[in-house]
Amino acid sequence: KSFASAVSTLLSFYILGAVMMIKPFRWLAKKYILPSQGHGPTAEEKKGGGFTITFVASANDGTRYKGVWEDGRNPYDSTAVFVVEAAATIIDFINNKNDYLPGR
Repeated sequence: KSFASAVSTLLSFYILGAVMMIKPFRWLAKKYILPSQGHGPTAEEKKGGGFTITFVASANDGTRYKGVWEDGRNPYDSTAVFVVEAAATIIDFINNKNDYLPGR
């Protein structure tokens, strides 16, 4: 779990996004790789869902923190909640002029 691993993963997503902008590749992906519309989980499958997220952080002084969030909502429908919460965090981060970063 190194910085280089994170950068290579991020670059892979950027490259995949760029490739998907090319119409023939997008067509091939839709035809042979991606699921077609209507092939998501059924309502019954979604009712039995749930998830657990573990957050791990460390402070500059070496103190380590761990938090666990368990939720009975299904992850499929919760994706929108995660996207909105991430956007709100980014906006708050920008408005607070990066006060979250150590040494600033």
